[in-house]
This record gives sequence, structure tokens and C-alpha cells, in this order.
Amino acid sequence: MKQTSIEWLIDALENPKLKWDDIKIQAKEMHKQEIIDAVSYGNKNELMASQEMFAEQYYQETFKN
Repeated sequence: MKQTSIEWLIDALENPKLKWDDIKIQAKEMHKQEIIDAVSYGNKNELMASQEMFAEQYYQETFKN
């Protein structure tokens, strides 16, 4: 299972070997990527849904009339 940015941050804060500035940079980058991935996933699903609606409309107009 993939670790979230928050889970990673908690683990990193408990690691005395890591520097605070490095922790902040990594946590922010991970969070940014999570947001990008979520939006991309949502757009992909929305696009698929609209394509399915278009396909249904095309079928109805082409073969049911």
C-alpha cells in the first residue's frame, strides 16, 4: 500500500536523522503529487462518463430511431 504524504510526514518527524528543511520539501512535493493524481483521476472518470453518455446517445439516435 502506498504511503500518504501525512503518513510519511509523521514517520519523518520521528526520525532524528532527517533535517527539518528536507522533511518540509519532501512532504510538500508528495502532497502536491497527491493532489495532481486526484484531479487527474477525477478528470479521467468524468471523461469516461461523458464518453459513455455520448456513446449511448449515438446508439439511441442511430439505431433506435
